[in-house]
Amino acid sequence: MDKELDSKFYAHDQKKIDQLEEEKPWKKDPRSYSKCKISALAAMRMLKHTLRGVEKGRARDKGKGLPLEVMGLMVGRPQEDSIIILDALPLPCDGFESEWDVNIGEKATRYMLELSEQLEKRGQKERIIGWYHSHPFEVGVYNNCFMSAIDVNTQSNNQLAVPHWTGVVIDPLRCVAKSKLEMAAFRAYPMGYTPPA
Repeated sequence: MDKELDSKFYAHDQKKIDQLEEEKPWKKDPRSYSKCKISALAAMRMLKHTLRGVEKGRARDKGKGLPLEVMGLMVGRPQEDSIIILDALPLPCDGFESEWDVNIGEKATRYMLELSEQLEKRGQKERIIGWYHSHPFEVGVYNNCFMSAIDVNTQSNNQLAVPHWTGVVIDPLRCVAKSKLEMAAFRAYPMGYTPPA
């Protein structure tokens, strides 16, 4: 990145954020955030976390276990037509989507609240703006960066509470196999919205 782009990416402009909050462009056009820009630090932390889930899962059942899905939170801010992700914070939960239960959800929710409070206490301007999770499935022709029905429901519910909420899915096994970062960002359409054909 050159210095001008770098300073724009990392610069926090509270006036512009307040203006976005006032104008609420997402209410006029659900596709108002058409880009998600992720810092190298955030991408690295997400990838390292998802690879730890792979290792932990494979270590189960005497080395024959399946990779575990993990999830975490992303810290950032809205900026014009983009969501800017500056950092990633792992959550203390892992497993298979089908086995995640209320106890894991409650533990993660408590941890999320604690993280939010810590960010405020430190005077950090950026806030928790979304979540990430892994899809450590077999490497195939296409990556596994998609949202399941459960993921879409989770994204929709969080997006109702926090309009800038963004989800990222990482395919850690494909990252390793292809030696490149495989991740995708997602937002949900609001109920009743018909996307263009």
